[in-house]
Amino acid sequence: MYPILPYGRTVTVLHRYVSGQDQWGNDVYSYTSENVGPCSIQQASSRENINFADQAITGVVVYVPWGTQISYLDAIVVDGTTYEVNAEPDHWTSPFSGRSAPIRVQGLVVKGASP
Repeated sequence: MYPILPYGRTVTVLHRYVSGQDQWGNDVYSYTSENVGPCSIQQASSRENINFADQAITGVVVYVPWGTQISYLDAIVVDGTTYEVNAEPDHWTSPFSGRSAPIRVQGLVVKGASP
Protein backbone atom coordinates (compact mmCIF):
# COMPACT_ATOMS: atom_id res chain seq x y z
CA MET A 1 0.00 0.00 0.00
CA TYR A 2 1.29 3.51 -0.80
CA PRO A 3 1.07 6.52 1.54
CA ILE A 4 -1.92 8.86 1.17
CA LEU A 5 0.39 11.87 0.71
CA PRO A 6 3.49 10.50 -1.06
CA TYR A 7 5.03 13.99 -1.54
CA GLY A 8 3.86 15.43 1.78
CA ARG A 9 6.12 17.41 4.08
CA THR A 10 6.90 17.22 7.78
CA VAL A 11 5.67 19.95 10.15
CA THR A 12 6.15 20.47 13.88
CA VAL A 13 3.16 20.46 16.21
CA LEU A 14 3.62 22.40 19.45
CA HIS A 15 1.37 20.96 22.16
CA ARG A 16 0.59 23.59 24.82
CA TYR A 17 0.09 22.68 28.48
CA VAL A 18 -0.14 24.57 31.78
CA SER A 19 3.27 24.40 33.47
CA GLY A 20 2.62 26.66 36.44
CA GLN A 21 1.30 30.02 37.52
CA ASP A 22 2.81 33.48 37.56
CA GLN A 23 2.92 35.85 40.54
CA TRP A 24 -0.66 37.01 39.84
CA GLY A 25 -2.11 33.49 39.62
CA ASN A 26 -2.35 33.39 35.82
CA ASP A 27 -1.53 30.16 34.03
CA VAL A 28 1.94 29.89 32.49
CA TYR A 29 2.20 27.68 29.41
CA SER A 30 4.96 25.49 28.04
CA TYR A 31 5.17 23.41 24.88
CA THR A 32 6.24 19.96 23.84
CA SER A 33 7.05 19.46 20.17
CA GLU A 34 6.28 16.61 17.81
CA ASN A 35 7.28 16.21 14.16
CA VAL A 36 4.31 15.06 12.07
CA GLY A 37 4.15 13.96 8.46
CA PRO A 38 3.60 13.50 5.67
CA CYS A 39 1.35 16.58 5.51
CA SER A 40 -0.28 18.62 2.76
CA ILE A 41 0.34 22.35 3.26
CA GLN A 42 -1.82 24.96 1.54
CA GLN A 43 -1.76 28.72 1.86
CA ALA A 44 -5.06 30.23 2.97
CA SER A 45 -6.31 33.79 3.03
CA SER A 46 -4.20 36.77 3.98
CA ARG A 47 -5.65 40.08 5.04
CA GLU A 48 -4.68 43.38 6.57
CA ASN A 49 -6.28 45.04 9.58
CA ILE A 50 -5.91 48.82 9.47
CA ASN A 51 -8.72 49.77 11.89
CA PHE A 52 -6.74 51.28 14.78
CA ALA A 53 -3.95 48.79 14.00
CA ASP A 54 -1.35 47.88 11.41
CA GLN A 55 -1.55 44.12 11.21
CA ALA A 56 -1.19 41.40 8.59
CA ILE A 57 -3.09 38.17 9.28
CA THR A 58 -2.01 35.11 7.27
CA GLY A 59 -3.63 31.70 7.24
CA VAL A 60 -2.53 28.19 6.36
CA VAL A 61 -4.38 24.89 6.00
CA VAL A 62 -2.44 21.75 6.91
CA TYR A 63 -3.71 18.21 6.41
CA VAL A 64 -2.01 15.99 9.01
CA PRO A 65 -2.21 12.18 9.11
CA TRP A 66 -5.30 10.62 10.66
CA GLY A 67 -4.74 9.88 14.34
CA THR A 68 -2.50 12.89 14.98
CA GLN A 69 -3.29 14.39 18.39
CA ILE A 70 -3.87 18.12 17.82
CA SER A 71 -6.30 20.65 19.30
CA TYR A 72 -7.18 24.34 19.20
CA LEU A 73 -4.71 24.93 22.06
CA ASP A 74 -1.76 23.86 19.92
CA ALA A 75 0.40 25.61 17.33
CA ILE A 76 1.92 24.29 14.13
CA VAL A 77 5.29 25.28 12.64
CA VAL A 78 5.48 25.37 8.83
CA ASP A 79 8.72 26.47 7.15
CA GLY A 80 9.87 28.27 10.31
CA THR A 81 6.61 30.20 10.83
CA THR A 82 4.49 29.38 13.89
CA TYR A 83 0.73 29.39 13.27
CA GLU A 84 -1.79 29.19 16.11
CA VAL A 85 -4.37 26.47 15.47
CA ASN A 86 -7.63 28.27 14.74
CA ALA A 87 -10.67 26.33 16.07
CA GLU A 88 -11.03 22.58 16.37
CA PRO A 89 -9.33 20.48 13.66
CA ASP A 90 -11.72 18.72 11.24
CA HIS A 91 -11.94 14.92 11.27
CA TRP A 92 -13.56 13.26 8.24
CA THR A 93 -14.56 9.70 7.36
CA SER A 94 -15.79 8.79 3.88
CA PRO A 95 -19.43 7.68 3.81
CA PHE A 96 -18.59 5.58 0.73
CA SER A 97 -15.51 3.66 1.79
CA GLY A 98 -15.41 4.17 5.56
CA ARG A 99 -11.79 5.31 5.26
CA SER A 100 -10.47 8.13 7.40
CA ALA A 101 -9.15 11.21 5.67
CA PRO A 102 -6.25 13.37 6.86
CA ILE A 103 -7.17 15.84 9.61
CA ARG A 104 -7.69 19.41 8.36
CA VAL A 105 -6.02 22.01 10.61
CA GLN A 106 -6.41 25.76 10.08
CA GLY A 107 -3.68 28.05 11.39
CA LEU A 108 -3.27 31.81 11.71
CA VAL A 109 -0.33 34.09 12.34
CA VAL A 110 -0.79 37.79 13.18
CA LYS A 111 2.05 40.22 12.58
CA GLY A 112 2.12 43.92 13.30
CA ALA A 113 0.97 46.26 16.02
CA SER A 114 -2.26 47.21 17.70
CA PRO A 115 -3.01 49.73 20.46
